[in-house]
Amino acid sequence: MTLPKGAIAILRETKDETKSFDDYTEIEIEGEKLSSATVTKRLKELVALNGLEETVIRSETGRRKVGYEITDRGRKVLKIADEFEDKLGEIKE
Repeated sequence: MTLPKGAIAILRETKDETKSFDDYTEIEIEGEKLSSATVTKRLKELVALNGLEETVIRSETGRRKVGYEITDRGRKVLKIADEFEDKLGEIKE
């Protein structure tokens, strides 16, 4: 599975709680926020790859909207990505 820009960041953002689209547009990578188009594309890809699952949540005003929860597969991918980054850090030191 190849994960393009923003995919790991989106999984990390979702690790501990259900998130909505707007939460992901606040993610910054190398000083730049993810665009709405990138977020839309990554969410569709992660749902299709079973890394995230769509769910219905309520906004502060009670309106129904789509939320995203990380799946077991998404947690495994995130764990591998974290281990990989740890190893890269060891190599650089």
